[in-house]
Amino acid sequence: MRRLLGDDFDAGFYLERNPDVANAGLDPLGHYVKYGWREARDPSPCFDTDYYLASYPDVARSGINPLLHFVRHGRGEGRKPKMAASATEVQPDRAAVRAAVEDVIRPYFDGAYYLATYHDVREAGLDPLKHYLKWGWREGRQPTPDFSTSFYLQDNPDVASSDLNPFEHYVLFGEAEGRASSSPIIDLLALKPVQQAWQPSGRFRSDLEMSVVIPTYNRAKMLPKLLDSWRDVHRHTRYSYELLFSDDGSSDDTLEVLERASHDLPITILRNEHGGASSARNAAIACARGAKILFLGDDIYPDPYIINRHIEKLRELPITDAVLGECGWHPDLAVNHLMKHITEIGCEQFSFLHLPRNGFTDFRHFYTCNVSIDREFLLSEPVLFDESFYKYGFEDVELGYRLARKGMRIFYLPEAWGDHLHSYADVRKFCVRQESAGEMARVFERQHPELGHIIPLAAWREAWERRVQTRRGRSFDVYGQLEAIAQACEARHSELDPPLLDSLSRLYSRLFAFSFEMGYARAVVDGVTDPVIQSAAVELVLDQALINELLKLHDRLKLDLVDVLLGVLNQPERCYAAPIIGGKVSPRAGANAVIGLVVEAEDLAHLAQLQVAYRDAFAPVTYALRSDTPTPGMVYRPGRGSFINLANLQQLQLFVEVNPDIGQIVLSFGLHDGSAIGLASDGATRVIRRAGANKFGKVIRIFGEDEGDVIPFETLFGGHARLLDSYGYFEGQTDV
Repeated sequence: MRRLLGDDFDAGFYLERNPDVANAGLDPLGHYVKYGWREARDPSPCFDTDYYLASYPDVARSGINPLLHFVRHGRGEGRKPKMAASATEVQPDRAAVRAAVEDVIRPYFDGAYYLATYHDVREAGLDPLKHYLKWGWREGRQPTPDFSTSFYLQDNPDVASSDLNPFEHYVLFGEAEGRASSSPIIDLLALKPVQQAWQPSGRFRSDLEMSVVIPTYNRAKMLPKLLDSWRDVHRHTRYSYELLFSDDGSSDDTLEVLERASHDLPITILRNEHGGASSARNAAIACARGAKILFLGDDIYPDPYIINRHIEKLRELPITDAVLGECGWHPDLAVNHLMKHITEIGCEQFSFLHLPRNGFTDFRHFYTCNVSIDREFLLSEPVLFDESFYKYGFEDVELGYRLARKGMRIFYLPEAWGDHLHSYADVRKFCVRQESAGEMARVFERQHPELGHIIPLAAWREAWERRVQTRRGRSFDVYGQLEAIAQACEARHSELDPPLLDSLSRLYSRLFAFSFEMGYARAVVDGVTDPVIQSAAVELVLDQALINELLKLHDRLKLDLVDVLLGVLNQPERCYAAPIIGGKVSPRAGANAVIGLVVEAEDLAHLAQLQVAYRDAFAPVTYALRSDTPTPGMVYRPGRGSFINLANLQQLQLFVEVNPDIGQIVLSFGLHDGSAIGLASDGATRVIRRAGANKFGKVIRIFGEDEGDVIPFETLFGGHARLLDSYGYFEGQTDV
């Protein structure tokens, strides 16, 4: 990036024009790329950031750094970098620009993967990176196994509208901004091509065409109807097979029901101690006699032709490929919105709707509810279903990953379907399921750290460690209240029109993702107690997008629960709102220093805006909602739409740190001297004061903002305060 922008960025000019950046010792180019352009700072005398964004609304709408756009596109399109005609326009050396882009991208680009995946590029003898940058990204090709070009453009319309190469944007900006490189559910995760494919021994013998493995536990009431479905399968199956019901230590009449059915079905009953579904499946695999194995759930009612379709498709594919059949809701079930969400929208359980029909998907969809595979290939793994996964989640994905490293692909065959007889109505129970999956993500992470890019586990760990360090007491169950709101909405989902059902799904997505993350955090971070969880839940609720969805649902359903939740969050003495900590201590502070600066917002929406504006503050900032209860410490109460920028806030943090006894700060936004200070007419909204302010304070000059109305100092304070010296210190009774 430095080489790409270097000729158009003047570091000396930037530091001279922005002394706050220079005084803080920040990298000028890094500051401009991340913050400066958003603050309308100019990167050189020849480029006017404000002018460029105002002149070219398409660039402004795209959210792309304007200097990057100018270098990559604007200059060649004849766009002007500033109004003044004094800057000499230099036509770009297009070859040099292309070379600079390639140098930036090349370390992140996987050329070997690209050539192995796209045979036409390899056979044409083309440079893979040059091909991707010029043509490949427009054709939807992937530059690495874990970056999806199509997903990134779909997920980031600002990038798509800018016509920037998506992988280039991700390398330069997207990763640092937390943008996802691929869909965690839908996009195909391609592994490195297998150098030497697995080959059968030629000595493996099977007595039957297929073994159907069904682990079961306490299903005595459901099994009679399920077994009737298997009798229908038996009448239509053209191949030899066996049904292996592997009981997981049931305490009801499951075994007796199965024994009564063994006279007219090829059933083998395995009796096991209670050890979970993985243990039960492993016991059945050890006894299986079929050339192929079909895994099904004990709540999946099979189509009469399910065995035929699995066997015939497996015969068409390489021996290392698996076949995934479809699972839809059983027709006897009344499908509510929660069930629709977890299988079609959020895809927390299944994502069949988004998989390529009669096409290949990846190891994450090795769903043991309805998947088949060659038995010898399966047994080539020394460990089958890993029983170290002691709760629900990841045990089938983990086996799928190990098989995929040896060449397994999964072919999705919707015609091999089964009906899933499992109703979901309890939001809390599904949250517990997600917490369990998050806990098992820790086991998966320990075994396969190379897959850390699939789920941002490292970022979660860091965030929860910070929350533990800054935990505050909670007197209100925010997480439970959010679950209760979701449950109340689900109970009345029939009253919601499609836009409001979308709002409910967005609530579900955030809630279930939080449950998963929390389950992981409790497994890896010491001290994740209930107060820490409630503090994190406050952060979740205070996200502006989620607030909007809650208010939409509330307007339609009139839920008192929403009033209670938002009312509590507006009372800092009961539930201190969103202690967001920047994570780094000022260089001047001691190792354990805490800077007492509180930013108070007018309401939840305003608070969310301030959190975004100050998320990169280098010292702790605590956020609170305005209340009749006084907030302790140095308090900054910005007005809506009128607040100082991040760089100025950081200056104030340093000042508060080295002047702990200060009572009040008055911000002067002009270049005026003496007792006349340059406050704008709404200057009172820019005052920072300590609760119960003493008679001591200082005027701080902040340059580069308004040069608004000149207000004499004595007039501002009604004659109750006076300046002590030319450095801006004052004393007196102040009530601003």
